[in-house]
Amino acid sequence: MTVQYYGKMSLSRYVFCLLLSLLLEGCSPCSPPMNWSHQTVEQRAAMAHRIVYATDVGHQNVVINPLGASYNGQFDVHCVLKGDAFQSNPVTVADMGIIPHLCTSHTVKEGRSYFLFLMGSEEEVVTVHEVNYEIGVFDDLEGYRDIFDREFEFYSRCFGEVTPDPQGNTV
Repeated sequence: MTVQYYGKMSLSRYVFCLLLSLLLEGCSPCSPPMNWSHQTVEQRAAMAHRIVYATDVGHQNVVINPLGASYNGQFDVHCVLKGDAFQSNPVTVADMGIIPHLCTSHTVKEGRSYFLFLMGSEEEVVTVHEVNYEIGVFDDLEGYRDIFDREFEFYSRCFGEVTPDPQGNTV
């Protein structure tokens, strides 16, 4: 893992930068457009270019910034729920972590699995697709598994199983 530092930053300077970024958040170009309204995961999934279930297997080009770290995530794609399959695996997803000029953060941990809304192809830069200006990275949790199973048959497509009932039995 390659780590780059933007010089030594004292704790007081780091806190100042953090507070300044919080104060300026209201003036940020990250504000959603006028008449914006929240959409459910299901609504956003319908508009996402590609949805995959993948495990974070590493981070490359790590850059430490005043708000945290940014990096390219390496993901082992287990299955594609929507869109075209990737020709190679693992897939590199750019602009992960906390990037000061972006509106959301896509912080992931190595070894954990996620549902990712993605855009781009291997010939282009693959990035998280922030449908409706909302996050496109979802932890592998039962609630999200259920949503993606209803919408895209997650269990049968990714595990070759039928959907479990609430008691954990297959039906």
